[in-house]
Amino acid sequence: MPYLLQRLVHDFDTPQAHRDMQRTHEFLAILAGYGMTAAFKGVMAILSGDAGWRAVRALLAPTEN
Repeated sequence: MPYLLQRLVHDFDTPQAHRDMQRTHEFLAILAGYGMTAAFKGVMAILSGDAGWRAVRALLAPTEN
């Protein structure tokens, strides 16, 4: 995905960029049903082969003054 985004930045006005943008929208649509941090960590776990990326922490709650 990083190479795809790099192409979109540098070659934004090409036929390939339009196809790349479609792929990006499809990818984001898949992730849309998940919290962004959990989705990102899940993708990183798959890409790296390291299940440790899947660990998430409970949401932080603000403290009272």
